Amino acid sequence: MCSQGQKAMRRRVVLAAVVACVLAGGCGALGRIRLPGGQAGLRAEIRVDVDAAIRRIPRSLYGTNLEWIQDGNGLWDRQQNAPNPEIVGLTRDLNVSLIRFPGGVFGDFYHWRDGVGPQHSRPETEHRPQGAVSRHTFGTDEALEFARRVGAQLLISVNAGTGTAEEAAAWVRYVNGGADQARRQRVQYWEVGNELYINDGGPASAATTVPPETYARRFLEFAGAMRKADPTISIGAVGGENYGRYNPVSYADWNRTVLTAAAQEIDFLAVHNAYAPMLVTESWRSVRGVYAAMLAAPVLIGRNLQTLSDQIEQFAPARADQIKIAVTEWGPLFHVRPDNRYVDHVKTLGSALFAASAFKEFLESPRTEIANFFKLVGPTFMGWIGPREGSYVPKAPYLALQMYSSHFGSVLVGSSVKCPAYDTPPIGLMAGVENVPYLDVVASRSGDGLKVYIMAVNKHLDSPIRARITLKGFGPAPEGVAWTLNGSGIDANTGTELAEAPGVTWATQAEAEPDPRFSAGGPGEVGISVSKVAGVAETFSYTFPAHSVTSLELRRSD
Repeated sequence: MCSQGQKAMRRRVVLAAVVACVLAGGCGALGRIRLPGGQAGLRAEIRVDVDAAIRRIPRSLYGTNLEWIQDGNGLWDRQQNAPNPEIVGLTRDLNVSLIRFPGGVFGDFYHWRDGVGPQHSRPETEHRPQGAVSRHTFGTDEALEFARRVGAQLLISVNAGTGTAEEAAAWVRYVNGGADQARRQRVQYWEVGNELYINDGGPASAATTVPPETYARRFLEFAGAMRKADPTISIGAVGGENYGRYNPVSYADWNRTVLTAAAQEIDFLAVHNAYAPMLVTESWRSVRGVYAAMLAAPVLIGRNLQTLSDQIEQFAPARADQIKIAVTEWGPLFHVRPDNRYVDHVKTLGSALFAASAFKEFLESPRTEIANFFKLVGPTFMGWIGPREGSYVPKAPYLALQMYSSHFGSVLVGSSVKCPAYDTPPIGLMAGVENVPYLDVVASRSGDGLKVYIMAVNKHLDSPIRARITLKGFGPAPEGVAWTLNGSGIDANTGTELAEAPGVTWATQAEAEPDPRFSAGGPGEVGISVSKVAGVAETFSYTFPAHSVTSLELRRSD
């Protein structure tokens, strides 16, 4: 929050910058706007109320996606007939808890029986209509084995586009019942379909899209059959409500119709409302302007989660307390075409800041209990684990989520921040946003109450932020620990490589001026460091570096 005087000053600065950039022929430099005092460092006030417990943080927020295609996007080693050990180790280090399988868009063309039995006898099928083909090497048992090795569970998305209710029920029986169940890990979470609300004229949506009335009837049919196979499972329905101009839902009143007709069988509403910056309608010249807008998107995501919660209350009042929100796909996404100069920017430090800020919104949304980033691994641009010189390494967004999974507590507590803010114009499929805080803060404590964690995301591309921190209900030891994710620039990255394929040419990627780092990607460009924090007290000060994510770990005094 900012004072009225600060807001007025900020608006004058923004207006002057907009006028200047328009006169110069474009607003690409909007991300370079500095508030008064930007070079000397900005100031903030943080308050943490340790006694104000909000909720126990669901472990199911630390989820991801795996696809069945191409040996699980390279996860399954055919020669060893086992998961790649590097990917296993990296996934375990990330503390992933819930793995969605077998898609994505491929889930509504997936027939699970193709992926069981002896691998040498499994068929080769199209990923989707008129698409590439893969042999079903990575099927249900392989996905369950991978989940077991990394200490996670599966969330299975059943085929409600080209499949049947009985096929889905048989899948539940295969996994959760029968003679072989003892050797399989039980699956609690099941999702009925994927993005069936899209009708974009392509061959995939043409084969699967349905209006909400049809989906509601189909969901009830699927849920009834699946609960007969296992009455204790949790079943999710496809939800369709997104933020700003990012709204791929082709039918009006999707959520109203589905919730009104099928609420009695819905345990969670599955949405894909947290992709950004979605530059599918334009190509901006200024990388800094793109990132400034991208880092505003979590404000829109938080509002949308509240809208979804309100819709559940309004359209399913009798079961509102039982219906949760599951963000079963989310993450940085710039473009999908290889010839776009932003397509590979999902791997940058700026994308990591977005991921950290978006995750804060999931934490603070009381109804949101599941989140699965898209996706774990892949040979192209989307995986958060990627290849580099013959090995697999984490990308920057992986490190952002690891900050939470390794350096954050299990109980969310009250926190607030006062700091300078900025405005962004519409970009891609995102609406413009006003009053975006430069500093995002969320706090937690350990289950035993002996530690407090303050997670702070400094979105300013140039300036550190000096914050005065006040703790209520917690007497800290005089020395703490700071875990800091940072890099050499907003477009810095760990140097992962894009796969080469016949007929595919990857565009030269845009770089941030005046200090471009994208093409310098490699070891040492982005990473997590640890340092001691002296002078910790019930009120103390700490400086958060520019373009960084910091977890302050504070111990209770003896």
